Amino acid sequence: MNTSLEQAQQSLNQFANQQVPMIGFCTPTLIDISAAHCEVMLPLNERTQNHLACLYFGALSVGADITGGFLAMMAIQQSQQPIELLFKDFTADFKRRANGDTHFICHDGEQIQSMIQNTLETGNRVNHPLSITAHVPTLSDKPVAQFTLTLSLKYRPTTDS
Repeated sequence: MNTSLEQAQQSLNQFANQQVPMIGFCTPTLIDISAAHCEVMLPLNERTQNHLACLYFGALSVGADITGGFLAMMAIQQSQQPIELLFKDFTADFKRRANGDTHFICHDGEQIQSMIQNTLETGNRVNHPLSITAHVPTLSDKPVAQFTLTLSLKYRPTTDS
């Protein structure tokens, strides 16, 4: 793992443990992150599996959330501006069982950059769907699930009194 990836993993772990413990419980590992994309792996283990020994749909949802969300968080952090992030809605298409460590990939970094620019320029809330694909690379290149999460960003300038 290179230094910047290690630092990003530390940021993810800190966020997960301090802000959203459910994410930390699933123990995500950053595989790759850049301005353009993010890849996160969730292990299939006793914490994340269901009664059929495949990734529980709640864990799949956590994987999709953190993949798109962390890509947006890193872009917001780079902007050094007070921008609020949340997901407005969530859809999932479960195609087959995730019977192994599952990788989640989002390639919407350029769209996120555009959203940040838009909210900074207008001050308005900006919404746009992000696409996240999940697959189990040790078993197949075919996706096990496809997610669409609508990212919502809002510039919240601080008021100095």
